[in-house]
Amino acid sequence: MVLGCPSLCILVLLTANLALSLSQLTRDTPCTILKETYLIPESQLQSYPISGNDLRSCSSSITCCSQHMESILELDVVKRYTNHFHNKTRSLKHTFTKLRQEFQDAFLILMADAEAERHTLFRATYGDIYLINQHIFKEFFEKLKSFCLGSNIEPLPDILDSFFHELFIRVHSLSLGATGDSLEGYADCIHRKQLFSKDNLEKTLPHLVLSSMATVRDRVRKSLYAAKGFLEAIKQIEMTLGQVSVDGNRLSPKCKVGLMRAFHCQKCSNYNAMPCIGLCLNVMKGCLAPQLQIHDSWSRMLNNLALLSDKLGDSLSLTSNFNTLGQELSFLVTSYSSYAGDIQQMVKRRCPNSDNVGTSEILLRNKRTASNPPTVTIGDKREMDFQLLIRKFQSHCDTVTSLWSVFPGPLCESLSVDSNGDGQCWNGETIGRYTKPVSRDGTHSQITNIEVSHEGASDSTVSRQIDELHNTATRLKHLYNGVDPYNVVDDNAYDDYEDEYDDGSGSGDGSGDGDSSGDGCDESGCYDHPPTRPGPKPTSTTPPDLYFQTTPNVKSEQETSGASTLSHSLPFFTMFLMPLLSIITSTLTMSSC
Repeated sequence: MVLGCPSLCILVLLTANLALSLSQLTRDTPCTILKETYLIPESQLQSYPISGNDLRSCSSSITCCSQHMESILELDVVKRYTNHFHNKTRSLKHTFTKLRQEFQDAFLILMADAEAERHTLFRATYGDIYLINQHIFKEFFEKLKSFCLGSNIEPLPDILDSFFHELFIRVHSLSLGATGDSLEGYADCIHRKQLFSKDNLEKTLPHLVLSSMATVRDRVRKSLYAAKGFLEAIKQIEMTLGQVSVDGNRLSPKCKVGLMRAFHCQKCSNYNAMPCIGLCLNVMKGCLAPQLQIHDSWSRMLNNLALLSDKLGDSLSLTSNFNTLGQELSFLVTSYSSYAGDIQQMVKRRCPNSDNVGTSEILLRNKRTASNPPTVTIGDKREMDFQLLIRKFQSHCDTVTSLWSVFPGPLCESLSVDSNGDGQCWNGETIGRYTKPVSRDGTHSQITNIEVSHEGASDSTVSRQIDELHNTATRLKHLYNGVDPYNVVDDNAYDDYEDEYDDGSGSGDGSGDGDSSGDGCDESGCYDHPPTRPGPKPTSTTPPDLYFQTTPNVKSEQETSGASTLSHSLPFFTMFLMPLLSIITSTLTMSSC
């Protein structure tokens, strides 16, 4: 049966009237959604709508919320918002704390292996003479570990100078046959007159010995600086994630209104629908505007850290440099011993009592002449484990480089929003598509945010963390370039020069608007976030699933036009369903007749 025009018109009018009635809350509509959604005493609930003109966030002609109920809902949404933010930052902080601990454990194992194998080599090579003086080496390795892990504030150059000074005194004394009290007295004289101090070494030692010492010093210095800087940078990541927070008591009034409009005002209108993704993103970007200011400093520090980790797996590799440390120290001792007689002529002029020591080269006579000396290697497996750890860190590092600029996306995901784009969501006023433009990433863009505008006020905690990240990025840059980061004349010179791994990092306040030079645009076009470092990114067998890389797609809500589709709660809808079916049935019967 085909309906005639009158019947079809009647159905259209009925549908339109039904939509109108569903889209409007009337004083006769029972307030059921709040009761069904929250465990709130009935004495605090409205049975039927009341005037809502006095509400702060969900103002309307009639509403199911009193001022007291609005205050309760505001406390709830603020708590949810802050809890979800802190849950995500705590999860990330825990991840990097675990990575730092793994690196520290690997470093300690590596140092223990290097020390054990050096001990084996020296004992097999120098015998009892080494055993008598082995405390020099043990103390040296302990100081290196303490320096790297931050428990020893003694500068690394001082640790190295002290070690070589003591080593040369002992080797020189033993090479000339000094033992017992004469050894201690002789060593004391050399020590007091600083004959083997850093300033006098070039005057005292032959080129071969100086060259051997410089090799050991350079390898230890660069590797430990890189490892220490690496650990300090991870600690800075943990500190930033722990201190950059949202305080519910300090949220701006605009932010609180925005959170209410997105997550609770629909309940006051007797709707039970999730907020549209576009509405949530605008609210989150506006509320997080102070935290988003950290993006530039954060991403620059992460980029520099990723580059340094590349070198830790290559030219600054701890395993490669400490693998041969025992052999290089042994070569240094042997080289010095072979020149002990010549060096003694200079020593005599400063320590006259050295004539009583003798001239027998006892250290060289005790040196083993085995045809197959012990082979010292930390092992391929240890190297492989260390490389895997570096790549594991890099995969996490790549993932969180743009954390702050895209943070609103995962926050909305965790707060349960409707991202289907089918119009069945709360747009801040009713059920339908969210057609307002979604603000771009970055702090500057939130000044014109439709839902929660930001006046540009800075947060003191965020400002401190920006400074700390800036300083950490500076140290990492110096480490990458082989410069001592703890002995730089002008640490602020970082912004005055560029290198290959700062290219495209951008400038400004983290707005990411893409409307200025240096923001990631080149001849081939623009990209939202600049590349982190040159070369291919490391692969990971188990990519992290803790973070979201991109903002959820909101194109369907912004660009798709069409009439809003109304969706109402079931109790409210069934009030009109049966009368409508009765009218339609009656109309069809009359038409068929």
